[in-house]
Amino acid sequence: MCPNRMPHSAARQQGAALAIAIFVIVVLALIGLTVVKLIRDSSDTTITEVYGTRTEAAARSAAEIFLTQLFPLSSNTANSSLCPARSSNTPQALVLQQNLAATGLDRCQINVYCDRLSLSAPYTGDHYRILAVAQCAAGDFEFSRQLLLEASDGIE
Repeated sequence: MCPNRMPHSAARQQGAALAIAIFVIVVLALIGLTVVKLIRDSSDTTITEVYGTRTEAAARSAAEIFLTQLFPLSSNTANSSLCPARSSNTPQALVLQQNLAATGLDRCQINVYCDRLSLSAPYTGDHYRILAVAQCAAGDFEFSRQLLLEASDGIE
């Protein structure tokens, strides 16, 4: 027998380990890329949730700021001169516009629109529709929320 010759089955197996190693490397690389994409998507989702909540808080703040102007504590009646008479399906008159400076809302702008409908029968008083719109920016993202409120003054 020749000592330099490999058995017949060993000659067939040469290079099989290389193919298996390449296969394992490719599969692990695909799994790694998938994990990186999942982490990035999770990060984007978290940013969206946080800034969406901040934008909603900005819209609520805008509505509350305007409500304190419309219904001042020092008066028993509403300041109806702030809201013009109703002329369309949604309030069109811009009554408050402001950039917020509070921490967390510093990249937010608010707009408040209002209209008024004077009621005669069977109820009397004024009905107000208030539309608070907030827009917040976060890097490449921009978020917007709208909040529609209805308030009444002295409806009897």
